[in-house]
Amino acid sequence: MMAFAPKPLVSVILPTYNRAALLIEALASVRAQTFDDWECIVVDDGSTDATPGMLTSLADPRFRSITIAHSGNPAVPRNAALAVARGRLLAFLDDDDLWKPEKLAVQVPLLEDGAFRWSYTGFTALDAHGHEVWRSSVDRLPSGSILASVLETRAAIALPTVMAERALVTEAGGFDAAMRTREDYALWLSLAERAPVVTTPDLLTVVRDHPGRVFRPEGNRMSLVVYRTWLDRVGDPALRRICRRRLAVTYLTEVSRAVARREWWTALGAAFQATRSDPPFALRRLVGAFGRRILRLARGAGTQTPRGG
Repeated sequence: MMAFAPKPLVSVILPTYNRAALLIEALASVRAQTFDDWECIVVDDGSTDATPGMLTSLADPRFRSITIAHSGNPAVPRNAALAVARGRLLAFLDDDDLWKPEKLAVQVPLLEDGAFRWSYTGFTALDAHGHEVWRSSVDRLPSGSILASVLETRAAIALPTVMAERALVTEAGGFDAAMRTREDYALWLSLAERAPVVTTPDLLTVVRDHPGRVFRPEGNRMSLVVYRTWLDRVGDPALRRICRRRLAVTYLTEVSRAVARREWWTALGAAFQATRSDPPFALRRLVGAFGRRILRLARGAGTQTPRGG
């Protein structure tokens, strides 16, 4: 058996809950890494399927498992792993995603000389049938000081692509357990505020959709929390404009969803908040959407057959 350092260079943080079949594949992609100085900390968020038994059967000593009471909050198991991680570098993986074998081997050297403290890579996205539906392009992978790009969501940062110094993640406070979703986005903003980033366009991660993927309806609300927080936090006028625009965009999404549900007062309230956040932008969007709706209604009325007298 190969001997590994008591304190590996990389700690892989992998939370899981009731996805034993997918977890096996994710762990296999970690085991297949050509860079071997790592530990993988799997935190079981109280699974009730075959996951506990499968974790106890792992023979590779580089895998460590922790079981916690079910939280249903991704930040909780990730922070539990962070608390016991020994590596100087952290890498993140979800139980339904995969790494290419060279992922760590390519990414570790980017952070070795200390010029950069975190990194992310390109990735491909697959639908539930395993067909590629999206891949990172170079223009979505900015390097350097990227706080504005992250706020504008122009930087395509998927959680399994990120590697960061453990000290930097600790400085940023880890994952915010008050957020049941968007907690990763909130952390990337904090990392970007503290340090420049280095990227590689190599498509080293596979993000998979599947029938059991969790949709969290509070995601839009959590985005509003993030942008309000950063609006209060930054003083730079350009960054404040970005926060206001993102607030307006997010509120307009709420308008569309409320209209689809015919919740008119909710839609009106969200429209009001959008216009407060970024008046010119929100008004243009609202007027345009209202005009298109009137046009569709008019066209529908025009195609109706007149009733006879």
